[in-house]
Amino acid sequence: MDRYEDAGLRAAVRQAGPGQTSVQLTGPEPGFTLPQQQNEAALWDATLRGQYDRVRPVVDRALVIDPAQSAYGVRPAGDPAVPDTWIPRPNGLPAHVHPAVQSDLAAHATVLRGRMPRVSGRVTVQTAEVEAAVTAATANSLHIRVGSVIHVPGEGRAPLAVRVTGILSPRDPGGAYWSTEPLLRTPTLVALPTPDRPKYWLGALLLAPDAAPALLGTAAPPVPFWQFAPDPNALHVHDLNRLKSAVAALESGPGLQLARTYTTPDTDVSTGLDDVFTGFGQLRSGVRPLTALAAFGTGTVAVVVLLMAGALSADRRRTELALLRARGASLHGLTARLLAETAVIAVPAGALGLAAALLAVPADRSGYAVVAAFAVVLTASAALAASGARRAHPSDRTRPRPARGRDDRPPVPAPHGRRTDRAGAGGRRGGGPAQKRHVRLGGQPTGLAGTGVGGCDRGAGAGACVPVPAPPADPSGRPAAGRGGPSVAGPRGPYVRLRGPAAAGSAHRAHHGRVRRLGPRGRERRPRPRGSARRRRRRPHRRDRSLPAQLPAKVSRLPGVHGLAEVSITYDAKPLDGLEAVPLVGVDPGSYAELAGRTGLGAFPRGS
Repeated sequence: MDRYEDAGLRAAVRQAGPGQTSVQLTGPEPGFTLPQQQNEAALWDATLRGQYDRVRPVVDRALVIDPAQSAYGVRPAGDPAVPDTWIPRPNGLPAHVHPAVQSDLAAHATVLRGRMPRVSGRVTVQTAEVEAAVTAATANSLHIRVGSVIHVPGEGRAPLAVRVTGILSPRDPGGAYWSTEPLLRTPTLVALPTPDRPKYWLGALLLAPDAAPALLGTAAPPVPFWQFAPDPNALHVHDLNRLKSAVAALESGPGLQLARTYTTPDTDVSTGLDDVFTGFGQLRSGVRPLTALAAFGTGTVAVVVLLMAGALSADRRRTELALLRARGASLHGLTARLLAETAVIAVPAGALGLAAALLAVPADRSGYAVVAAFAVVLTASAALAASGARRAHPSDRTRPRPARGRDDRPPVPAPHGRRTDRAGAGGRRGGGPAQKRHVRLGGQPTGLAGTGVGGCDRGAGAGACVPVPAPPADPSGRPAAGRGGPSVAGPRGPYVRLRGPAAAGSAHRAHHGRVRRLGPRGRERRPRPRGSARRRRRRPHRRDRSLPAQLPAKVSRLPGVHGLAEVSITYDAKPLDGLEAVPLVGVDPGSYAELAGRTGLGAFPRGS
């Protein structure tokens, strides 16, 4: 927005033209009550340059000045008619001339014919002849050649002879040096305000430096001037109010007082910049809401995209977050981890984007770009962390649930009973919810059958227990196909595999849900499907539900297993009068207390 608004302000300044945008200081006409020598000294080049150097800092505090287009010199208070008949007269009226002195003429013009004008000796009010140059346009229109002499009428003295010594071509005709007073480079036909509107030629004669005192005795009394051209590239919209105040101070405030102190007490300051700034401000006030709407709309879309990306990423990692929480990760620690993971990518990307933006769209106020880049990085980093923390919070209603099965297969009823195994989840493999989980002990695949073994792996989230239901007895040892939820291979199977979001559930919740569905005889009861067009062949379950005797020793020798507790559970114990059956757990107090103390799920003394 700064770039486009600055371009609009600079275009408005250039369109107005140097004649309206330059700051012009004009001194008074020569005082007739002052000594003649004092009037002459006031028009010397050294005097005008010293005043220019003192006034320039005053204007520079308000505007950035372009010194290459700024100048000082002397202009006539009037444009007298000359009696030379060889100059064209369109309607019979004599031509008028504008004798002027402007600083650094040789640096802003190229000599086409002849040479630059100069002075010999000291020029006074009594000097009879001076040298001058004209532009090629003036020479063509007024039929002036090198060596032509133009006579400026005198006041109380003979006419002043002005000899043309060179024809010049402006190097930058559109610059403020030549365009603040366009008459210096281009003559004009002036029409008189009469009914027939007769016209006459008016052209400028560029006198040599220090030749201005000769005009004191002519019909064109000299007036000193100092003109300062503002640099359009240094104008910025965010400084518009300050610029308007500074221009007002130059025209009728402290700036004017300083300018008069450094020049003459009657110096006047004029410029049209205040009108240009006011007109642009009105245009900007009408366009600004549209540009602001586009900018804020783009920013809002970017924020929404970042938040949606964070939410989708957190949703894909829902099972991973749930498993980390089940292994004991705190909510604050989990949030900090997600924030750090995203920041590792977002911070370098934001820095690279900021550098590319500053190179592609240079601007003076880079602080806003830095703040915007920081906001983008912060939003991108916090989006995943906030979404992940919300999904991992205990109050979240969207916590992991068992998988509903595959949608590309018809539903198959489950058998009446399954045997339930419990194994220590010592390791984790896999990624998103669509991937498979391999439950291992100490990093090794294990196939278990029966109940009563708890494994503990200190290196991978010590002691997180996941219920693993065994398949029906199948001589092939393959898991039952076409069923959702957890599945396990037989003794010859490759891995214990958990499908879907159910793999990320905590040990306590999964164990409680499984035990609650067990019947009196340790088998799950499910309703028998009615009206089914197909019937499945059910194989008889093994009667012996005990674990092999050598299994605990084998499990304890696996890499990464640091503890083992043997547990036996019966659900039909009848204490006291035997009217109500309750679960009964048998366990070695020493090994079980040691295992419970390491897991952090609630330690207890050995003798309790």
